[in-house]
Amino acid sequence: MGSIAASCIASASALAAPEALGTLRWVHLEVSHQLLAPLSLEAPFTLGALYRSVFGLALSRRSEAAFELFFGGNDEAPRPWWWWPAEVGMSTRLPTGAMLVSRLTLQDSAWAHLDACLAGLGDFFTHGLGRERAPALLTQVRVIAP
Repeated sequence: MGSIAASCIASASALAAPEALGTLRWVHLEVSHQLLAPLSLEAPFTLGALYRSVFGLALSRRSEAAFELFFGGNDEAPRPWWWWPAEVGMSTRLPTGAMLVSRLTLQDSAWAHLDACLAGLGDFFTHGLGRERAPALLTQVRVIAP
């Protein structure tokens, strides 16, 4: 993981640490990734599915407990997180250098896994997106108002 990603993770981890969140029930993270290679999407509006699959892969390798909470169990059970993917509209081809800004919302029950989540976001560089495995560099994580 690059120094930019490590810096983003350290800053967001401190700002959104469970002890700093007090009685909040949700925390919203604005996450920015920059594509370091072109990315082709299977169809319009499929970026969310790509994000969730790469995030799931990263969590499965980072923390079995986090993966189980976020992806395991009953498919009908409510999840303690929600992801709004970057808005790319009808585009199916994203160029090198494109900035993908998404929002990851975590419920308080997921905060114990915040470090694994942040590290997983950094792993988008290692695992890549799409068939091309286009690396996506984590450039910023901002804690935004609940």
